[in-house]
Amino acid sequence: MSGLYISVGSIEEARRAASALSFVPTARQITMTAGPLAIAVTRVDALELWGPARDPQTGVQVALGGRIAFDEREWAAGEKLPYEGGLACRIVLDRFLRHQGSLAESLNGAGVIVIVDPGKNDLHVFTDRLGMVPMFEWDAAEPILCSHPDALATLMAGRGKSAEFDPLTAAEFLGTGSAVQPFTYYRQIRMLEPASHYQWELDGANWKRRRTTHWQPAYLTEEPSRDADQMTGRLADALHRAVRRRTLTRLGRPAVLLSGGADSRTVAFGAEDPTQVVCFTLFDEPNEELKTAHRIAVAAGAQHVPLQRDTDYYARNAEESVRISGGMWSLVDTHYTGMIPQLSAQGIGSLLTGCYADYMFKGLMFNRQFRLLFGRALPLYDFAPFDFSFYIQKAPLRAAWQERVRERQCHRFPQALRNGDDGARLAIEDLRLRPLAREADVAGRSILLRTLPWDHLLSDTDILRVYERMSAELKLNGIVFGRAVAELCGPAGRAIPNNNYRTPVGASETERALWFLAAVLKRKVRRALGTERKRGGAVTTGSWPEWSYYLAHSPAVTQLWSEPKSSERELFTDWLGQDPWSLSQHDWARQDALQFARLLTLRIWLRERRIS
Repeated sequence: MSGLYISVGSIEEARRAASALSFVPTARQITMTAGPLAIAVTRVDALELWGPARDPQTGVQVALGGRIAFDEREWAAGEKLPYEGGLACRIVLDRFLRHQGSLAESLNGAGVIVIVDPGKNDLHVFTDRLGMVPMFEWDAAEPILCSHPDALATLMAGRGKSAEFDPLTAAEFLGTGSAVQPFTYYRQIRMLEPASHYQWELDGANWKRRRTTHWQPAYLTEEPSRDADQMTGRLADALHRAVRRRTLTRLGRPAVLLSGGADSRTVAFGAEDPTQVVCFTLFDEPNEELKTAHRIAVAAGAQHVPLQRDTDYYARNAEESVRISGGMWSLVDTHYTGMIPQLSAQGIGSLLTGCYADYMFKGLMFNRQFRLLFGRALPLYDFAPFDFSFYIQKAPLRAAWQERVRERQCHRFPQALRNGDDGARLAIEDLRLRPLAREADVAGRSILLRTLPWDHLLSDTDILRVYERMSAELKLNGIVFGRAVAELCGPAGRAIPNNNYRTPVGASETERALWFLAAVLKRKVRRALGTERKRGGAVTTGSWPEWSYYLAHSPAVTQLWSEPKSSERELFTDWLGQDPWSLSQHDWARQDALQFARLLTLRIWLRERRIS
């Protein structure tokens, strides 16, 4: 999808919104009114499947942001329904008219549902369970909602209402890589909560707003399972069903952004017909990641299409990446912007990834520390005491801003959880995980969401039923997830090593440690013999560049960062306590490459929004 907008207004305003939410030439715009509300929908996929729907008798209208998933029998039954518009929204419309009270329970996947009932002057908005698809709200009595905060700020400016810049959220981004829910760069704009049913009802001249929660992980109220074998089998089945739902023939040609790890290969092997899957792998120069991904595609019987990045790919696409993502997340995660034309040209019906398996099933949301053997860190973890820092690197701010950012984080993570026992870990995981649209790496996924027919696989209801019942111990090192992937992929898929650990998929903790130690020994032998191959520059053995080298040597970064205005110096010096331009580009990249990338991202956004 591309975007959604709902507000009290006219069709002309809906058209302006549709234009603001069209991020690529392939976006199609649908505008409509329902009672006092104006609605804009932009989509980059098949309108006959994903477009809005309407009931001619009641006038009830349904619009969709993101995607929801159905089994084939549900799609087939939906074709017989007496409504107008996209098939997915027709199915939702029928469920709303028949069983409004249980609608939320039946929704599967990463989709925001908007329903307007003009007969009752009601607006319903259902956000997805994990909060993968964002919706933002203007601070007003009446409903003013949009899927992109910058677009909402621009549209409100057209009404003569100014959105004030929030420097605290900007400071939080520089210090932590993101901002806690629900804050944005604008004081008047907040993000809706995940797994929520919002309802606005027009009562005379006034709007009444209420919110109810329709889902929370079971581990918050029930004792989770520690049965590794049971969870492995259930997760393998859930992954298979989730992939099948999203690779049905009626949805068009399936594609996957394929790495050499474990997560994305579930699509190649679990698809309804793997021979119809096209696998894309991004790379700088041929490396182990690319070779492994090619082996996976061949073993599954799928097509493999390597996509090579040029030497200044990220900075060359940085301004467009910031425009689409909204600038609240670092450009180091904007992996796909420059490949949108190539991916769009393939005629893809559904684009899938393995995104967020690390977050949900491999312990990334926990505080953890490396397990040591003979003083050497193994690729295994033990739990560590609570710290506001976990896997995302933090950076220092001027003391006054540091204190205000910490106040926000303390409010998000109450003292009782920070001092809690093992049971608090899962509650902390939930606060860090949801909404997914806030996590610090989301820039690339938000760009996929707004420009390509991307569907978030792990938002599937069957997968969430396993996720919410797994103990922290079963997630910590991802062993259960690896075993589930091995079971799904079969002998051909699990025989190809996981490029992240160089171990077979499904390896146990002991096997992972032994493979690691064997690899260390081999490297020592190669060094002693002088046969070890050394890579230079920005190229790595994995998916992404060596950021310290890239940011230090990129001519495009030099252009984007140089010649600051005095107002920019003042803003950034206030946040950091020092003038960031007092350090050279090379020194920044060597000293703190990720912080430098955040500074660069925020500077681009401030200039695009004409704030500095």
